[in-house]
Parts: sequence; C-alpha cells; structure tokens
Amino acid sequence: MYLCICNAITERQVRECVSEGARSVDELTSALGIGAGCGRCRECAAEVLCEVRGEQRSIHSAIHAMADVGVAARPIQKV
Repeated sequence: MYLCICNAITERQVRECVSEGARSVDELTSALGIGAGCGRCRECAAEVLCEVRGEQRSIHSAIHAMADVGVAARPIQKV
C-alpha cells in the first residue's frame, strides 16, 4: 500500500528502512523522501515506525514524538 502518494513510497519501503535503522520520521524523509511533499503521510509513517520498532504507541503519542523532534503535524485536508 502506498503511504506517500507524492513520492510513491510504499509501506513496505518504510518498514524496510526502519528495519535497516531509521529511528525517526525525519530519517525516513531523508532516506526515502516520505513526507517531503504535502506532508499528509507523516502521521502514517510515524505509526509504521512505532509498529516496526515494537513500540505500543497510539497515533497521538506518535504525533507527540514527531513534535519532540521538531516535526509539525499537519491537519488532514479533504480533497
């Protein structure tokens, strides 16, 4: 499944990147480009990041973790 439509990044690619050592959404952005376009996928990327790392976090705590590293959560806009 595509997580980032802007840069055609799949969930599988994000999972592989985390397995290879990515520890933050910013690292995923640097490695894959996820979230570098409109930014709507950053929350989903944070969820996958937490899941792969074995962290039991809700989306709310994932968003707070993004904020802790200086990532602004963007509101989801209807298209």
